[in-house]
Amino acid sequence: MFNKYVEETGILGYFELKQTKANSLAYNSLAEHQEDGLIAAKISGFRWKLSDADPRQKPFDYVSAPPMDSFVVIGWTDCFTIIHMSSFERERNKKERKSIAKDRAKEIAMKIVYF
Repeated sequence: MFNKYVEETGILGYFELKQTKANSLAYNSLAEHQEDGLIAAKISGFRWKLSDADPRQKPFDYVSAPPMDSFVVIGWTDCFTIIHMSSFERERNKKERKSIAKDRAKEIAMKIVYF
């Protein structure tokens, strides 16, 4: 569903996609290397050599993209919330909870898309 949204809106950025059937998502579901990657891509952009060992046909060999906003996208049962990485980080660093509640995710989301 998120791919369809990206195609329809043309939104650009770096996205980490998470999904939950619960009414909250544990902050530690965003791995440290994912957080680091989102922050680095926002600051420095993204460069990646596609592996020649991958048996699938590649559209090209290398990707180089400029710095852009980074987001955590949480898929809930009825919608997904697109949250700026900086907002997600601020919320997590409050250390009041070990997870983000759906209602709070909606409050800090840049965009909520219902399906």
